[in-house]
Amino acid sequence: MTKFAAVAATSLALLAAAPAFAGGPAKVMLEPAPAVQAAAKPASSPWTGPWAGISLGHAYSNYGLSARAFQIDTPSNYVDVNLPELGGNGGMGGVQVGYNHALAAHGVWGVELDLDGANVTTKGSIVTSNGGDPQTVVGFQYSTKHSKALLARLGYLVNPNTLIYGVLGVTETSGPASLAGVAPSNFSVTSNLDLVGTTIGIGMETMITDKVSLKVDYQMTSFNRHAILTNQQINSNAGLSADMSTSAQAIHAAVVWHF
Repeated sequence: MTKFAAVAATSLALLAAAPAFAGGPAKVMLEPAPAVQAAAKPASSPWTGPWAGISLGHAYSNYGLSARAFQIDTPSNYVDVNLPELGGNGGMGGVQVGYNHALAAHGVWGVELDLDGANVTTKGSIVTSNGGDPQTVVGFQYSTKHSKALLARLGYLVNPNTLIYGVLGVTETSGPASLAGVAPSNFSVTSNLDLVGTTIGIGMETMITDKVSLKVDYQMTSFNRHAILTNQQINSNAGLSADMSTSAQAIHAAVVWHF
């Protein structure tokens, strides 16, 4: 009986294995490897790349005018005049272009070119007398008509959308300057003045959409002293020299598109 049970068990084992041997080697089912997802591309920063904008603003100018009226045939002067606080103001508007580059953490640096048309005018007059009789009356006028500035920018992102920055660079302005005498001799001298100065400023820019921002800045420029005329003869006996020093302040507001 025991021998019969052993033979039966062996027979059942062989019958169970028979299908595998009958069909050859057993097939191994492989699970497909999971698909590897591409790494997500980081979002581009609006603070890196070129930009362009349209600006409007208002400018204020301060002029220090010095003039000397003198006798041609003698070294004596009729009058020396210093007017340190002539001023003018007017509107301006133009285009701005530049490039930004975002630094690690919160920094942003860049360059900026401003091109503006302006109408900033100042006027003054010089009147001297001798014994109650007018001796020299000279009118002065200068208008800034064009301005261009090349600036470096360095800023700090107080949040991902708002930049506080400073600027440093060079500004050149141009416009007509005139001196006109009405007594005792009539004369008029007009020339175009090109002034170059150093500009510093501070500003803020904030993104209002993914590609558009608003910026406001304040700039102050100090120009070199410039001769308006030198030893200009105004009649047979008298001559005139004049020069001026200039500083200007400007406030700009701009809409900027980032590319």
